[in-house]
Amino acid sequence: MNISFIEDKPNLDELDFKLDILEKFKNIKIDELNHLLFYGVPTSGKTTKIYALLSTIFDKKVFDLKNIFFEEDKKIIIYKASIYHIEIDPINLSSNERFFISSFLKPYCETKNIGLDIPKVILVKNADKLLRLSQLALRRIIEKNSYTSRFIFEVSNLSSFVEPLISRCLIIKVKLPTFEEIKVCLKKYLKDDDQINKIINESNKVNYHYNLKKIFGYIHYYLATNKNFEFLYYDKFFEIINYINQKKISFVHLQKIREIINDMYINLVPMEELLIFIFHYISEMHKNDNIFLFKFLELTIKCDNNLKKGNKECLHLEYYIISIIELLQ
Repeated sequence: MNISFIEDKPNLDELDFKLDILEKFKNIKIDELNHLLFYGVPTSGKTTKIYALLSTIFDKKVFDLKNIFFEEDKKIIIYKASIYHIEIDPINLSSNERFFISSFLKPYCETKNIGLDIPKVILVKNADKLLRLSQLALRRIIEKNSYTSRFIFEVSNLSSFVEPLISRCLIIKVKLPTFEEIKVCLKKYLKDDDQINKIINESNKVNYHYNLKKIFGYIHYYLATNKNFEFLYYDKFFEIINYINQKKISFVHLQKIREIINDMYINLVPMEELLIFIFHYISEMHKNDNIFLFKFLELTIKCDNNLKKGNKECLHLEYYIISIIELLQ
């Protein structure tokens, strides 16, 4: 059996990491399905499990997504769609989020999928990043269109999702698989225990928790090249830590920090990974200073929220690092 995170088109029977509650949906029809809320840490496999469910209810054409353009009032918004469902991500909607919900989604949900005579299925990825008013608007849409539409929400932070919307969904928690479960899966492709351990540990250096996308990306690289993938910017992460620990803000230091961040950004190193690394490393160094940790946590949350907006990421990281140095002085 293929590793579903690499194959990326599994149904429920083909999933490598099973979820018991989904087994109950194998023979269900879409009009019998509740609104669903999948939540769990990033890279825990939420999207894979959602599409496996849709693939089981319908067929593998759910993976055949096309970009659809919605244009109104000189605004153009792109979303994805198969013949069975549409997929929306508020990160892509940006400032057009409320406009899209009121102008497109509200009337869209009022009718069934005409060609198939079934409820329309709306998958909202990163739903916890929707504005509060947008979430409340979706609650009203759900209440008025229970016969014609089914919503599936994917969230990483349940506390950022409004209670009125949570109460209208069946909650499905997606846990990260254990170390042993990941090893069992990888052994389908690689028999060497030491090599598997090395790949898992290497992928876990920065994140401090298992990142399934990274793990399967690293194993895929090894299978293709017979070489271990090396994260080249790990030393750069420590270089930034060294600048922080010097507790000095100078033009030379700022220029060096800026060069490192820009270099990583250009080479597609996720800024969230640098943020996570700095947070865990500095937290461990000052774990006995509660006053510092409280202020440091506030800075980290603010930076994390700014990064999720998807613009000026380098500037947000620079300001975060400078703020930490000021806090340490």
